[in-house]
Amino acid sequence: MMKCIAIDDSANALELIKIHIDNTPFLELIETFQSAPAALKVLSSENIDLVFIDIEMPEISGLQFVRTLKSKPLIVFTTAYPNYAIEGFEVNAVDYLLKPISFEKFLGAANKAYELFRLKYGNPSVEVVNTKPDYLVFKSGNDLHRVNPEELTYLESKGNYIQLTLTKKNSIMSLMTMNEVMTKLAGLKFCRTHRGFIVNLEHISKVTHHEVHLGKHIVPLSKTYKSDLVKALEGGTSGIK
Repeated sequence: MMKCIAIDDSANALELIKIHIDNTPFLELIETFQSAPAALKVLSSENIDLVFIDIEMPEISGLQFVRTLKSKPLIVFTTAYPNYAIEGFEVNAVDYLLKPISFEKFLGAANKAYELFRLKYGNPSVEVVNTKPDYLVFKSGNDLHRVNPEELTYLESKGNYIQLTLTKKNSIMSLMTMNEVMTKLAGLKFCRTHRGFIVNLEHISKVTHHEVHLGKHIVPLSKTYKSDLVKALEGGTSGIK
């Protein structure tokens, strides 16, 4: 079970979140709060795995509050305003739900959080309810791109940016670190091959001593990451931890 809390200054919004949590088998609601500061005591005393939090609230916004947390649980933002989407994903939120929140949308976000929870605590025997194919969101300039992981061939670090090479679209440049992109890819079939490269295992056609071939693309393979790549290929699992 994932222990979760909900924070929203609207009592009606909290009641709806509570109903959705009650209808989700792998979620356990610990408490609800109508302000972010009121939740600090529970966050410091309990092992909270997931927080559903509104963005626009008095005293401190949900975004500001999340940025202050040193040890962050998984975060799902809830809001009536779509203009906060970019900021929400910049703090590595699992998902961003627009009100009014349907149970289908809620369950999709909960499933994403549960996948990350299972990876962290190693509980692969528990199945996620009604899992749908995921997509990844990357910011490029002022634009947000939804990317199907299957279309990602490889990712390359270029200074402060990550270049995404896709099968069906032009490449995308996103301002982010390797650690941030590895967090996004955790649990998916990707593996690091070099300090500056991450590849999609499904696109690998050949591995040589120093290179990984992905169709017409060739990326470097360093000794540091070779064993992880081999294990990931043999096991058909993610090489990103």
